[in-house]
Amino acid sequence: SYYSTLKEIDGRIFATLCTQKRGFFEKDGYENYVSDSTGFIFTRAAPLIPKREGWPEFTTIDSLKGTIIQKFETDKSLFQKREIYTKISLDNGKSWSNLRIKDPENKESYSCDVDEDENCSLNTRGPFFSWDQENYLDRTLGILTAIGSVSTSKVFDYDNQQTYISRDGGISWSKIFDFPVKIEFGDHGNIIVATSNYWGRTRDAGTVYYSLDQGYTWSELPFGSRMSDSFVSAFENDGSGSVFRIYSYSDSCTYIIDFGKAFGGRTCSESDFEDWYQSNGECVNGARYKFKRRKHDAQCLAKKSFKEIERVEEPCACTKKDYECSPGFSSNKKGECVLDYSLLDSSKLCDGSVDTLHLAPTVLTTSNKCWNPLAIDLAEVSCKELGVRKSKHKTRENTFNLETCVSWLRSLLFVWFP
Repeated sequence: SYYSTLKEIDGRIFATLCTQKRGFFEKDGYENYVSDSTGFIFTRAAPLIPKREGWPEFTTIDSLKGTIIQKFETDKSLFQKREIYTKISLDNGKSWSNLRIKDPENKESYSCDVDEDENCSLNTRGPFFSWDQENYLDRTLGILTAIGSVSTSKVFDYDNQQTYISRDGGISWSKIFDFPVKIEFGDHGNIIVATSNYWGRTRDAGTVYYSLDQGYTWSELPFGSRMSDSFVSAFENDGSGSVFRIYSYSDSCTYIIDFGKAFGGRTCSESDFEDWYQSNGECVNGARYKFKRRKHDAQCLAKKSFKEIERVEEPCACTKKDYECSPGFSSNKKGECVLDYSLLDSSKLCDGSVDTLHLAPTVLTTSNKCWNPLAIDLAEVSCKELGVRKSKHKTRENTFNLETCVSWLRSLLFVWFP
């Protein structure tokens, strides 16, 4: 196998590996793996990616601890159409779920029952944040956008793509446009600017849309046919600004839109903010994380850089999910950490100085913030038993038998050319 994508996340390594096909009729498959805190021991993690050739991608957001969004796009073949699978993890890749649709206003417009998110969910194509991918991290506080389609089938409908928004860090989504748009954020998601041209599709060409309430309502700025193909970007790379540039490819002009005087130029006061918890308030790495985010209907602008926005960390009481297997132990099918002599050997814990060790099967994960650690019963480990097992292990020397090889080739040729 070889890795396809690899990233360090909160002291662990998340990797998507390609398992190469072993036969003519088999397909390359992909599996997700998450390492322990040492970076040496990997365990298989969901989601199960179909055994189809394609391109896995995953995205992390620095400000949202533990959040990973993964997309797998299959290759198109003679007998199979291209499919797209999109899932989200809130716990560093240990568990995954579909992108749920929570959209009461448009519920009847979907072709499947969005209340059954296991069979009816959003699968995405395109950026999760803004069109300018070089500086997409940490522009907003849990406000994301994506291009995609909703159906029971994973076959992606390229002729029926819509634009969706999430305001809870990617857990639930709602539709904001019936067509794809290019999007840019300002004031950390309180200002959103969109242009309708996307990948050469020119629906409502020449129209710029904007929202001052985190995408709940939208207004239009008609530029006319002189701007049939455009690109939107923000002046401030961290998403805190209120000035946007729109470049029109059709007339080679740049237009500037300044929202600094919106709401009479009023700067938000303390009462205009509310606590927003990431991951729906669930503990991640032993803590809950919250931000002060502007209320969506507040008539003001935050006017803060991202560095000025405080992320509050609230430690949680330790639970089993805050622990991982200690060196020398591995997880069994029940999820229990049991002694693994091969790992014990590589850990060098049995260095010959003692015959017996007393080790904790589990240990807190790296960078974990939980309080009141659990009482872990120590396991008695016999280093003598490790020595016995190593002495019983024999290696077989690889040998090459020319006569057997020639005989096998003759039989194979006889099958091909009788």
